Amino acid sequence: MNLNELIKTFDVALDDIDENNEALVAELESLGGTIESNIDNLCRYIQHREQKVESIDKEIARLKARKEQIEKKTDGISNWLSYCIGDKKIETSLFKVYVKPSKVTVILDESLIPPAYMVVKVVETSAPDKMAIKKDIELGATIPGVMVKTNTNLIIK
Repeated sequence: MNLNELIKTFDVALDDIDENNEALVAELESLGGTIESNIDNLCRYIQHREQKVESIDKEIARLKARKEQIEKKTDGISNWLSYCIGDKKIETSLFKVYVKPSKVTVILDESLIPPAYMVVKVVETSAPDKMAIKKDIELGATIPGVMVKTNTNLIIK
């Protein structure tokens, strides 16, 4: 029996076996050969499966890198289109495109933010309450370590 046939046989046989060692021994004996040869074959089978896992991990890493590359390129194109459109609203037969400003809170130095603007997380860490900070800054408050920045967001409908 060649390795591919053996792997297919083990795939079928081992899918039906639970944690019971006696059932495993009986199943191996039914495949023919000695226990030692079956153990060797099982070791080959395990190596084959480990190689599959390694191959899948490499493919996941490759796809993640490709995804990041596509996202970066898409962001660049969106930024370029936003720059070209400016403050115009443009309607095509397929899309309505315009730039909408939005404000986000940017934390420059978290250590300077007063405790009143810190949110205590369940895991006993704190993080700035960006919504409260943004609201108070828009009402005229000055909060050290924070600024409100205006972003532009490309809207495609």
